[in-house]
Amino acid sequence: MSVAHKQVYDLVSDILTNLSDGEEPRFLEYLNNYQYRFFDDEHDDSSEVESNVEHIIKLFEQSHSIYYNKTSQIYYNYNGCDYILFNDDHLLYLILEFITTHTQVNTLQKTSIKNKIIRLIKDNNIYETIPDSATIQNTLNYLSQTMFTNKEYSKLFLIIIGGIIVKKKSDNRIIVFTKTNIKAFLTEFNRVISIYFCNINIFNFFKFKYTQDHENSDYQKYLLPCNNINCEIIKTTKQLYVNMAAVAIYYFNRYKSIDKYIEAENISHPTQSTFSYFTHDSKDKTISNFINTYTIKNDQHSLNQKDIIFLWKKYIYDNELFVNIFPSYNDFLFHLFKSLDVEYNSSSNNNVLFGYYSLEVPYLDTFKQFWNDHFEYSSEETHLELNEILLMYNNYTTSRKGSLNEVMINLIIQCFYSDYEIIENKMIHHVKTSLWNKKKDIDDFINNNQVNVNDNINSLYKKYISTKTTYVIGKIYFQNYISKLRELSK
Repeated sequence: MSVAHKQVYDLVSDILTNLSDGEEPRFLEYLNNYQYRFFDDEHDDSSEVESNVEHIIKLFEQSHSIYYNKTSQIYYNYNGCDYILFNDDHLLYLILEFITTHTQVNTLQKTSIKNKIIRLIKDNNIYETIPDSATIQNTLNYLSQTMFTNKEYSKLFLIIIGGIIVKKKSDNRIIVFTKTNIKAFLTEFNRVISIYFCNINIFNFFKFKYTQDHENSDYQKYLLPCNNINCEIIKTTKQLYVNMAAVAIYYFNRYKSIDKYIEAENISHPTQSTFSYFTHDSKDKTISNFINTYTIKNDQHSLNQKDIIFLWKKYIYDNELFVNIFPSYNDFLFHLFKSLDVEYNSSSNNNVLFGYYSLEVPYLDTFKQFWNDHFEYSSEETHLELNEILLMYNNYTTSRKGSLNEVMINLIIQCFYSDYEIIENKMIHHVKTSLWNKKKDIDDFINNNQVNVNDNINSLYKKYISTKTTYVIGKIYFQNYISKLRELSK
């Protein structure tokens, strides 16, 4: 390069350095017809240089799959497995390193190539991405092995998420009801979507309880069951969420809607029936199934309102209806009585369903008799555990126990002894029983084994357990009582 050429080249480089982003493209376009005259005369072939530039750009396109999101101004460098998040600095480094590695060009040419590549990338919309099979299968396998029972539910979930991301909020007239234990997972997924894709709240579409407002809404409603897992202990990386969002976008673009996916894939009847639970005749079907499952027509018997509500709670538990079509107990009772052509008074809590009986009632009555005979309020007592109640009940009666377990005891107490609060679905405070004096139990252990209450509490409890054969006091109650004894001994 001659001295004159070098001076012009340096001048142009200085100008480029000081230009703003908006001025740089126009200046480069202006120079486009003149820049090659400054090359060495022996190699001054503009067509050859232009061909080389186009070759480098094409080579970059072939070896990279980078998408852009105009909303978040984020780049996604897709490597066939993961969508790696890029900002402007990351992208510039990648492009310039590629140009330097694959060709020898001057700064002016390098800048021109860089800008053309960036323009191409910005036209590559992330909302039009088509992931490779590896990304799709990794996403489906993760969801199906953790959150959902099968890949059909996983795909339905992804199509819902894809629609939320791609479509405008006003176009998403859907509500999806699911279990509360997935809330932690959805919260983190929502955060990733809001930062890296679009600012939208997916909890406008995912709900955990069916209310009267939903009853009156004309939105399309779906039921999406999920596994009974604690999502807070599952480690899901940001990268997995980003990949999941990209796969969700792809599935929505592929099927356009939930209904078209169901029609196109011919998904299994159980999945389709559950997912489409909210239909115009859902209440009638549920009432009919409840009547056939838990009631028998018998003119000599009747069911009172509390018995019916207990049976309804049991029906919900047995069928895993984490959300049901009835927004309230009154609504359920109204439809039940109406379907059986029995008068129902919505302002009363003492409605009676005459002419019907349930095989669940005998063991229910047995437990209520057991409770009424042996349990009473006590302000001093705490931490009576449901499994302790079940153990005492099993020892109390040899009659038919039905399907009584801790869950059923919980439901019975909720329905018939609602003055007692059940803590964490496992224990009750302020109840004492004549069948088991826990304080005396611990006192006898201390006296019979010459125990020093100031010894290590874990060692004391371990020793206590070794002496028991039938009733074993829970650790919390044991610790609390020992602590009181220590205070008294001071």
